[in-house]
Amino acid sequence: MKYVKSNLDPKLETGIGVEILYSEKGKVQVQINASKVLRYSDDKAPYTEMPEGLNIIFYNDYGQAVNFLKGDYGKNEESKELMYAQGNVCLSNIKDEFLYAEELYWNQKTKKVYSEKFVKIETPDEVIYGEGFESDEEFTSYVIKKIKGSVSTDKLKSKDLEKK
Repeated sequence: MKYVKSNLDPKLETGIGVEILYSEKGKVQVQINASKVLRYSDDKAPYTEMPEGLNIIFYNDYGQAVNFLKGDYGKNEESKELMYAQGNVCLSNIKDEFLYAEELYWNQKTKKVYSEKFVKIETPDEVIYGEGFESDEEFTSYVIKKIKGSVSTDKLKSKDLEKK
């Protein structure tokens, strides 16, 4: 991957087929992949955009992938250590739980993932709807705000069988 400076805007770099790795104490914690990255090196508020979508893999201290995040668009505000994903956002973990949202934030300082918009969580046992969500970045411990409803997947399976 190579960043190329724009002739039109000297503060803009473009990268194609980008992989970004974040590590702590020599261990990769996060891997971000994007087909296109635009990096704006503004002195006051530098940021990186992934206009064609992003895929993020979060790793634990043992190097195992523990959850995955994808979205149609991404933005990383470097000085705030805040990543934003928008459009068909899906966050999943190793417990086969899936969060679907239109937007999701990842605060790299606090290691929290959150949204104030409508969310849907599917677990092996139920489907939960809510307005707002907060989780650790591993998506293992979470809170759903303003729960709109919860449906047991056993009940869904029973209804599907009744229809047949």
